[in-house]
Amino acid sequence: MMNFSKLVKAACLIYLLCIAAIYVDSRNSTGFVADVGVVYGNKVEVTGLPSKRLEARLLAALELYTKKQVGKLIVSGGIGIEGYDEAQIMASYLISQGVSEDDILIDNLGYNSHSTSLNAAKLLSNKTSVVAISQQYHISRAKLSLRNAGFQYVYGYSPHFVELRDVYSYFREAPAWLKYWAFEL
Repeated sequence: MMNFSKLVKAACLIYLLCIAAIYVDSRNSTGFVADVGVVYGNKVEVTGLPSKRLEARLLAALELYTKKQVGKLIVSGGIGIEGYDEAQIMASYLISQGVSEDDILIDNLGYNSHSTSLNAAKLLSNKTSVVAISQQYHISRAKLSLRNAGFQYVYGYSPHFVELRDVYSYFREAPAWLKYWAFEL
């Protein structure tokens, strides 16, 4: 019984260390210039507008684009349960904010982080520098996935948007990150 207790404590400690590593690896850095920003999709509301979380990602992408820290943007997402093509909604939003249509690549088969990274690898050379743009809890896994897809120069950037569900998301992210690390997704 004592060994089981120690095992549980060790597992909890490892889990918390993973969350801390994800947090540290996900912190924003602005000292980069990348060829392409990869904006990860998220929920589109039933009204056809980006959710607050998705809009925050798009505004972060717009910020990098406006500051010329990225030259082009890939918007990636699938068709959500609301029936909207996330990537198309994202592209329309960015165009309405002044991003040139020529600077947007649309990936409407980005149903998860892994497929987004693989699709980006099909669109770009592995020597292209990329920045993953998503919520902070997701950045470490997104960067890992882009590296696993063959990109050599990978950065991460998250919006200045925090909501209560982010606490839960960090705890959920640890097993997903470990899966991407172990299986090179």
